[in-house]
Amino acid sequence: MATPSHNHVSDAPADISYEDTVTTVQCHPSEDILAAGLITGDIIVSSFGVSESSQELHKFPHHKKACRALRFSEDGKRLYSASKDKSLLCFDVETGKVKKRIKNAHESAIYSLVVTGDKFVATGDDDGVLKVWDMRTKTCTVEMKECDDFISDMIVDDNKKLIIASSGEGTLTAFNIRRKRMEMQSELFDSELLCLAKMKQGQKLICGTGEGTLNLFNWGEWGNLSDRFPCGDAQINCIMPVTEYVAVIGTDDGFL
Repeated sequence: MATPSHNHVSDAPADISYEDTVTTVQCHPSEDILAAGLITGDIIVSSFGVSESSQELHKFPHHKKACRALRFSEDGKRLYSASKDKSLLCFDVETGKVKKRIKNAHESAIYSLVVTGDKFVATGDDDGVLKVWDMRTKTCTVEMKECDDFISDMIVDDNKKLIIASSGEGTLTAFNIRRKRMEMQSELFDSELLCLAKMKQGQKLICGTGEGTLNLFNWGEWGNLSDRFPCGDAQINCIMPVTEYVAVIGTDDGFL
């Protein structure tokens, strides 16, 4: 169960504490709702606010192993989850009911997830396999393997045509999911590529690495670094844009 805890910042929502390790979080696109995936596989959806305590709205105990990725649909009505147990689920955010469940979506554990359309999502697994799913029929419409290690993160372009995937092998790969082919793949970088974010109105792609640097790419030029920013020695596990020019990173040593 999620419980509120004391927060020293007066104009910020109270902290939310969980009984187990949080492996992934995702904010609702339009409401003050936070979804947290736990190492146990549980998913807890909570409301939060500055003037009121957080409240647990739903708890989903359906995954048997760690929940690794969460994504809300663009309208916020559905929550998608992917797990180490190889399953892919879709929940109704309002009712808390399971809408779709794909038990063995991959042969290996799912690592990453991205929404690619109104009823479509893409998943990446520990072995470098990317799949696109039509959640209406629970069918895989695209399957490609162009990476030799886990697909750590994925991001989709505004036209829902290209998926850019970062990998533990140190490559950045562009997949054309309409034509069902790989468009481009970078050469191997010196470190794992772990997380992605779009910045500057989609002109820049920011990538966090295992060696603690931010790699910057011009959109469409995935093989050529436009800049690098050292951020310490700890690996960068996540990036969250705050504005088009400012982002928050989370590192392996627990710092933001």
